[in-house]
Amino acid sequence: MDRDPTQGNKGARMLILTGATVTFKSLIKTVVDVKFIEGLRACGVSTLCLQYGNEVDNRSQTNISKKWFDECLASSGLADNGLLFKTVETNGVVCLESQTANGFTLEAFPITPNISDEIAKCDLVISHAGTGSIMDVLRLSKPLIVVHNEKLMHNHQLEIATAFDSLGVCKQYSVHDLCQDSFQNYVSEVLHGKIVFKTLDKPKQDLFKNIIFQEISKV
Repeated sequence: MDRDPTQGNKGARMLILTGATVTFKSLIKTVVDVKFIEGLRACGVSTLCLQYGNEVDNRSQTNISKKWFDECLASSGLADNGLLFKTVETNGVVCLESQTANGFTLEAFPITPNISDEIAKCDLVISHAGTGSIMDVLRLSKPLIVVHNEKLMHNHQLEIATAFDSLGVCKQYSVHDLCQDSFQNYVSEVLHGKIVFKTLDKPKQDLFKNIIFQEISKV
């Protein structure tokens, strides 16, 4: 995305994809943390969109992902310290906004059938290391940071994230790195265009996707 250098990266929009059917608890907890939010604001991010997932308890039919998001939000102190105020909550979609001059908005939702539209609107995407989500972002040539879920069986997401990182099409991070100053600096450089990822042409996308699925099937 081309930016006016006099405006820096003011007004950037970030999307976080945590996965649809398995709640990525550590990632959700991290990204609603005050330190993480303040770090994004320092980078010039004004809107954070969070897809927290749609894992459902079969017995109660409650959304486990939404319950976890609500718990993390309540314990984060974001509302308590006046940083964000809830303005809308409808059908699992939550919107919180700041009332400061340099405003900030947090939009959270379970899933959407139009995830490509959400990706297209963003300047930077942070995604779990699910192959489908990674490919969705790469097809739209959006800057991508991949975070693997260590809790999944055999830690196969780490292998996937490492493979894509090695191609130079994205950057791999662990959840524990996201509140570090080095991560904030990296995000700032990406949004300022100082770091540019390689792109995958369509034949390589299809080939690489097949390779990933073959590797997963061996686990």
